[in-house]
Amino acid sequence: MKKIFLVFLSVILLTSCNSSTLSISEIEIVPDKVQKVIDDKYTLQKINVVDKNISYIVFRSKGKVTTDLEA
Repeated sequence: MKKIFLVFLSVILLTSCNSSTLSISEIEIVPDKVQKVIDDKYTLQKINVVDKNISYIVFRSKGKVTTDLEA
């Protein structure tokens, strides 16, 4: 019984750790909720959407911007 419990706990821990994937993408249309809270005086902002598990990174630049994501 103890071994089954340990295996079950291990499976739960491993699946919960790998359930989220990191990604970054450029969007063409900014949602209204996000657009309302963008502050023009900042070059870089992180905006969290409360009702969803989404964060927006807003970077204002005159040139082309490249991104990279590291976990």
